[in-house]
Amino acid sequence: MRPKRPLFLFPILIGIFFLSACTQIFEADSDVQARKALLDLMQIQEKFHGENQRYARNMLEIEKYNLKYNTGIVYLEIESADKTKYRAISLPSESTTARVFAHDTEKGGFYEMDDDEVSSYV
Repeated sequence: MRPKRPLFLFPILIGIFFLSACTQIFEADSDVQARKALLDLMQIQEKFHGENQRYARNMLEIEKYNLKYNTGIVYLEIESADKTKYRAISLPSESTTARVFAHDTEKGGFYEMDDDEVSSYV
């Protein structure tokens, strides 16, 4: 005879799965804009690298690519760059969520910073 499994665990597990998938549904508009600005910058950096054999070191160097983002809402910065790598960050200027996005070629590309790394920016 098989032991009875508690049936109440199944709905709880399903609920946890679906609620964890909702984190991006409930994110602030400024977070969405900060992430989009950084993703747009990443595309521009690839174009710039193709044309110049190095990554742009500041926002003035990529001015001709017409990167559009709301500077009142999003803080976007190229922290460092050279021929083979670059690091850029993006976060809401007046962050209520303390979310900071980064692109670091040495860390594998685009990611959202964890709490330890965020503390140096927020």
